[in-house]
Amino acid sequence: MDIEKQDEWRWIIPKSGKMNVEGLVYANEAMMADIRKDPSLQQVVNVAALPGIRGRSMAMPDIHWGYGFPIGGVAGFDTKEGVVSPGGVGRHSYVLVGTEAGYRETFGSACHGAGRVLSRRQAKKAAKGRNITRELEDRGIVVKAASKSGVIEEMSDAYKDVDNVVNTLHDAGIAKKVAELAPLAVIKG
Repeated sequence: MDIEKQDEWRWIIPKSGKMNVEGLVYANEAMMADIRKDPSLQQVVNVAALPGIRGRSMAMPDIHWGYGFPIGGVAGFDTKEGVVSPGGVGRHSYVLVGTEAGYRETFGSACHGAGRVLSRRQAKKAAKGRNITRELEDRGIVVKAASKSGVIEEMSDAYKDVDNVVNTLHDAGIAKKVAELAPLAVIKG
């Protein structure tokens, strides 16, 4: 698949084959190297081929492989000719505010989290022989979970660096950082 670097934060997947529009990925160079390792870019292309799509098939910096749409994918559709897709999905954390450029380019969408770099299965393989609960406790993080497997699947190594994701959005002018939050507790459902 052809991917053209537009600037420091934007990558274009040119319209080809059955694509109705081009793809646009928001990522810096290091993030793009990780993104290329999973099928999420093909999912950007697949979304670009859906009927009634308008603008571009986009991927925010938290992009990772999803079910149909990539997680972190954004697309707008014509209300008469388009599709309705239940597959379109919109940790230390930030408060972000949208920008005019963000509303023009991404329908006001940014990201919902850091984005996975390892599937649940890959995380289990990467954690083999490690005590993730102990590693977190050594960092002052207390974990209560229904299973050891659940903790491993959600370990920090399975996700992109949230600072990198947020800084990419900020530097690309899509969103502005307002505040950085340090959670007292997190519940993952």
